[in-house]
Amino acid sequence: MSSKEFSFIRLIALPIRIAISLLAFFALPIFALWINPGFDASSEDPIARVCMIIIGAGLSFAAWRTTGSIAERICATY
Repeated sequence: MSSKEFSFIRLIALPIRIAISLLAFFALPIFALWINPGFDASSEDPIARVCMIIIGAGLSFAAWRTTGSIAERICATY
């Protein structure tokens, strides 16, 4: 990123993107806990935990890419 591309929007977008990506990573366990209050991810089947990690990583990556493209579109308009 060159100094010409630096903007206040990109500065604000970074912590927001990190927060949304973390929320997306933990979305599946939070949803499972909401549906089943007795859910305990640490005591679940190891295969289920691996699947939740893989899905969480995919959701996190998708959230990171989506928020980045939204930030770029906002920066392009200003």
